[in-house]
Amino acid sequence: MASPRVPAAVRQWQEYTGRENPSASFSVDEYGEILFHDECGNLITDQCLISIISKTPAFRERKAELQRLRQNAGAATVEQDRERMREVLDVYKSSPVVSDRSVFESRLVGLSPKEYELLPFSEAAPDLGQLQYEVSREADAAISTLAFWKRRRMKNEYFNSHIEQRYYERKQAWEYRKNKFEREQIERKRQLDRRYYDEYLAEKRKVERALSGDSSYIEDEVAHWFEACVLPLSIDAQYEYRGDCRTLLVDLDLPEIEDLPQEKLVQLKSGIVKSKAKTQKELRNEYVQCVFGFCVLVLTSLLSISPAINSMVLSAYTQRPDKNGDIVDDYIVSMRVPRDRMCGLRVADFDPKELCLGFETRCKMTQTGIFKTIVPFDA
Repeated sequence: MASPRVPAAVRQWQEYTGRENPSASFSVDEYGEILFHDECGNLITDQCLISIISKTPAFRERKAELQRLRQNAGAATVEQDRERMREVLDVYKSSPVVSDRSVFESRLVGLSPKEYELLPFSEAAPDLGQLQYEVSREADAAISTLAFWKRRRMKNEYFNSHIEQRYYERKQAWEYRKNKFEREQIERKRQLDRRYYDEYLAEKRKVERALSGDSSYIEDEVAHWFEACVLPLSIDAQYEYRGDCRTLLVDLDLPEIEDLPQEKLVQLKSGIVKSKAKTQKELRNEYVQCVFGFCVLVLTSLLSISPAINSMVLSAYTQRPDKNGDIVDDYIVSMRVPRDRMCGLRVADFDPKELCLGFETRCKMTQTGIFKTIVPFDA
């Protein structure tokens, strides 16, 4: 009888490795690349060996499944890359709604200290009936006489001599635990109520200072916001609150266009994910969205600090080389924003560029999205 025909790929495997049968497993990474592993799970990187394995029946049987996996993995990776970019472009969508004075006043009226509610002691008191049953069972086990006329009397004596003391001991122990728990609860209430009252006073003082337009409070809160905010790109600022005209002046140090991701991930027809350089048009469009998005976020967040801030002058600049090649601060947007124009506005429903340009704004842009240098407002 003729020997069964050995596939060419298997013969190549045998000749190349010196082993009888191809032995490999397959997986797909997040970029849609098919990975080959030996029988010990180690990654195979020998391209000649990978080429041979790719022609084996075992690989061909799984080819359709692996193609589906690489399409799914690649699509997920590209979507994650787009989501990271959306975090930059849609940063303004996390902006708070600016409130008017009445909201702060209502908040002040509605403030009250929390109070800790004492927890009840949840352990049930000793059950006399259950204890009687237990002692009765103990008496049955303890009295072993065969004289039935004595057994009843002896059981009764055992029961009577134990039940009262046993119940007393259990109740004493239960009352000790109950009293200890209640003392601890009273102490916990005393401590927490003190803390809650301090928190209430601090919040009350905070709202009162916001309503009064306390300059030091406003500037401290502006500093705190810039220190605490977590953003996809870094910003910085210099600021001053002028109480006489109730105007907050902010010089915003924007991210540079170079801080944006310069490449994007794309998925090929094969399912494999590759990195591709963005065009200048894409980068400029993204930077325009980034600039105005950050401006909107800063505007709404800082106006929300105090209803006493009647207006805000926001001037945003970036660092870029001048004609001599020196890196300088170039102002590219400056706007005067009255508070009443922002109160109650859900900025996430607006285009940030159109929103900013709707104020008294200095901004010069070419049709291709290049920001020109401007002279910012003084106040």
